[in-house]
Amino acid sequence: MAEALLKAWNAPAVVTDVEIDAAGGHVSRADNSTLTDLKNENGRLSWRQVDNALPLPINLQEKEVALAARSSDLIQALDQETLKVRGLAAGRYGLKIDGEDVGAFSSDELAAGINLAILPTPMLKQAKEVHDLTVEHNDLHSARWHNLQVPFQTDPLPHLEEGLQMMDTLETEIVQRQHAAAQPKPHHYELFQSAIKVQ
Repeated sequence: MAEALLKAWNAPAVVTDVEIDAAGGHVSRADNSTLTDLKNENGRLSWRQVDNALPLPINLQEKEVALAARSSDLIQALDQETLKVRGLAAGRYGLKIDGEDVGAFSSDELAAGINLAILPTPMLKQAKEVHDLTVEHNDLHSARWHNLQVPFQTDPLPHLEEGLQMMDTLETEIVQRQHAAAQPKPHHYELFQSAIKVQ
């Protein structure tokens, strides 16, 4: 249902779309993202990246969620955070973001493009933090409406208005945290050849 709504609202499929020419030492494409400090030193490719969007906060470790994602075109239609790296020597490469291991990929996989949105990245952690704050905001707003405003609208408590104002203040604070958590953050990427060679 959520996917259908997002599609109806013309939500974009692309979170980011980045392509790097490792051999040429330049960024070929950076859609919805800014790359700086690209370096290729001692077989280690590194760069700094600031994205304008976050991936969907989907926990593919949960069996039900993974099944729903596999049974639909959700990832393809709404959650593409593509990284392509061409011009690498044949082999297998490890990817770290902010010092955290993200995965290992062959040079062919990297040349074709990997979808970072479905991998355990700092960006996914940030998206989940924003999602958690969104849920907290919705829960507080619902509690205000269902437990105070509606039940006591015809027979208000003496301090009802004060209570509602206090809950409005708490809601504003959560929204401020939510907006702060959603702000773009710089990330440091490292791509390095591992000891295991691709057969």
